[in-house]
Parts: sequence; structure tokens; C-alpha cells
Amino acid sequence: IHSHKLTLTMWKGHHTVLRGLDGAPTPSLRRTWLEVPTQYLVVQLSGPLVAGSSYQLYTQFVGELADDLAGFYRSEYTMDGERRVLAASQMQATAARKVFPCFDEPAMKAVFHITLIHPHGTVALSNSMNYEPLNVTMDGEKLLLTSFEPTQLMSTYVLALAVCDFTFRETRLADNTLIRVWARKTAIELGHGDYALEKTGPILAFYEDYYNSSYPLCKSDQIAIPDFEAGAMENWGLVMYSEPALLYNPAGSSNEDKEWVVKVISHELAHM
Repeated sequence: IHSHKLTLTMWKGHHTVLRGLDGAPTPSLRRTWLEVPTQYLVVQLSGPLVAGSSYQLYTQFVGELADDLAGFYRSEYTMDGERRVLAASQMQATAARKVFPCFDEPAMKAVFHITLIHPHGTVALSNSMNYEPLNVTMDGEKLLLTSFEPTQLMSTYVLALAVCDFTFRETRLADNTLIRVWARKTAIELGHGDYALEKTGPILAFYEDYYNSSYPLCKSDQIAIPDFEAGAMENWGLVMYSEPALLYNPAGSSNEDKEWVVKVISHELAHM
């Protein structure tokens, strides 16, 4: 499986533990190693797995929340002269392996069960709706634990994570689909997310009618990241944008800026 820039815990000389589920016979681990040039964690078994049986491959690992704009990364911005820090993700094309060991191939899809632990005063976002955050204490620090509903079956490159102190504007469509636009608090307060919120519903409705296919998710979050390098990314349920691609300032933006916002939103939502 793919693994890149992760530090894995060793058990009895191996990077993983293999368990057979429902009584499946489990071969022992012969050898495990990291193939750094090709970004693989290689697990060599003493014998074959049994076709039709289920197995669990378990590992613990630590990764760096770096500022390299890839995987799950650290981002900074300034508000009212104060430096703020957030965490956002960009998994496309092959950066999910930098977040957790996985089969980082588009054809190999999975259902993801996501939990994020984050500071008070921040919100955690992912592809699916969150459950009510829980108060937890870790190493003496009071934190929030936010878990999310299981995702749709999907590829690793559209998995999305964010932890930030942003706020949002929201609306609901006729079918109760939740639409939210997230951004820096000052941008939302000044109405810079209103145009995107106004246009998202009609764009989704057009695609549903044109393709005769319903939007498959219960929500569509769109978030403006100050230093988002990709321009925009079509993560299911949590589309990420650079600020110029999502935010429109009616007091200072041009008509070309307005057209760009609706073009980018239309492009990203077409992936859904």
C-alpha cells in the first residue's frame, strides 16, 4: 500500500498487524519495509490470503502537518493584524498517501470513517455531515472530537479535511440539501460569499435536470482557503477554492471576477 513521509510504529519488527475477520485463517507477516523511492509500504506474507475472506491491516503512524500545500497541510492567513493558522487538504493527485497509508489509486475506492480532534474555537469539516462534537482531554489539553457520517464509496483523491476558525452562510434546496459557503469571518460578514451561495443551488438544479441524475450527497460545503494553490478542487461534499474563485466583493470586484466565480463553481460541481 502507499505510504509517503509517514513514521510508522513497529510491532515485533513489523510496520503492521494483520488480522483475519470472522475466523478467516491469517498468514503470518514474513517481512515489512518502506520502499521510499516508489512511496510504498510493502507487506510480505508467509502465505496467501483466502479469497472471499475479510482481513484488517492495522498500523499506527505519525505525519507532519507541513506547509507544502499537499496532503493535509498547515496554512496561515492574517486577520485584523493577527496571524491565524488553519489546516486544509489537497489530496489530488497522489497526496492521500502522505496523510495515511492507503491504496492511493483512483480505481480503488473505499468508504471513509473520519474523526478529527481539534482546538476549541475551531470547526472541523470533511466530505460528509458531522455528528455533534464531543469534549475530550488529551495530554491535559481540552479539545473537541468531531466524527463524521461514513462517506460515499469514493477515491482517495477526493477525500477532504479542514480545521479552521471560519464561519459560513447557508441555505437549503427544495430537497433539503444543505448548501454552505465557508470563509474568513470578515469575508462572510462583508457578504463576499453571498454570490456563491446564491448561484450554487441553481447550478446543481441545472445539472440534475440536464443529466437526469440527482445530486448524491446531503450537503455541499464550499470553502475559500487563502493560499489554496490548486485554484479549486472537486472534493465530494467539501469543495475547496482559492479565495478569488469563490468570493465576490460587490463593492470592489469586477464583472470579470463575478463571471470567474460562477465559472469555477459550475466546473467543480459538474464533477459531483
